[in-house]
Amino acid sequence: MAVSSLTGIANRHDFDTPFTNEYDKNQTAATIVTPTSGKLLAVKGIYINTEGNSGYIRVYFGTSGNTIHTIYAAATPASGYVPIVISGARNEVIKLTSTVGDDNNYFIHINYKEE
Repeated sequence: MAVSSLTGIANRHDFDTPFTNEYDKNQTAATIVTPTSGKLLAVKGIYINTEGNSGYIRVYFGTSGNTIHTIYAAATPASGYVPIVISGARNEVIKLTSTVGDDNNYFIHINYKEE
């Protein structure tokens, strides 16, 4: 059995669209990605990085509440690319909640495909 690197795994997962944004304020259930009507969002990887040292950043599906990825700012490391494969339900948005504090910038990158 061969073990793939994180890069190798990430390269095998096809995605159509990346979402990227930088925030400097806390967000509470903010919708960040909305699928085309009748489609579902299939997340193929996510990267989150923060300069904060307390609180958390959580990205999740809006209707079900299923977590896509959460990082805790006090953890080491508080960033990194995670190659994952997770899909929401049809018409389900991706939301963001963060508690790292205002003026503690953070960056989010999500690779996803509409299916």
